[in-house]
Amino acid sequence: MSGNGAGIRPPAAEALLVDLDDTLVTTNHAIEKAREAAHHLLAARRPEFAGREGDVVAAFRAATDTLWPSARSGQTDDLTFQERRMTLAFQHLGLDDPALAREMIGVYLDTSYRAVSRFEEVEEILPALARSFKLALVTNGLSTIQRRKILKFGFERYFPIILVAGEFGASKPDPSIFFAAISRLGVKKEACLVVGDSIEREIKGSRAAGLSVAWINRTGAEAPEGLAPDYEYRDLSSLLLHAAS
Repeated sequence: MSGNGAGIRPPAAEALLVDLDDTLVTTNHAIEKAREAAHHLLAARRPEFAGREGDVVAAFRAATDTLWPSARSGQTDDLTFQERRMTLAFQHLGLDDPALAREMIGVYLDTSYRAVSRFEEVEEILPALARSFKLALVTNGLSTIQRRKILKFGFERYFPIILVAGEFGASKPDPSIFFAAISRLGVKKEACLVVGDSIEREIKGSRAAGLSVAWINRTGAEAPEGLAPDYEYRDLSSLLLHAAS
């Protein structure tokens, strides 16, 4: 399918269920900078870890994989999750230093917040989307982290409905979070279009919910067989242009 929607009818949607991370804001750079800052602090305090960034990243990934199910279901608040994750990662690394763990949490969160940025078209496109569609923001992630991003860029001005998985108790691709957004918007699901960058969260999630989906494919990737989106765009500007045609 074309990356700008050419050759297919424009989406006849009344409402958009829009993703946050890597759809409105770019997070990969922010995560990388946060990891670098946290590892720099660890290496400064514990020089034996200066050349072991790969080991540190692996420890954090293992801790996240262990603890994330309870966090995304809302069973664990943000701070508790961060503390438990750091403690478990430290255990994987053979460390027992609660003060350093707390300091690293602060550095990681502050750095990632400062480094996260909007995609360049978002500031101009969101007001236009808000004039043309009913909008709901539907995002995975922990409450405090996602709410800080939303406030940083003023997204609440354009999204009267905001659902954060860490608050709601279920994460995409679980259909229930989409159905909750649709209910709060007061529209029929046939009038909704899911908009996002993720094959796993948006395409699989929309299929499970029986919803149409617009894939924001900024990298030119190929969708897996059997998971072709209804629409595909290189960015949000292309979606708006096609919807208005």
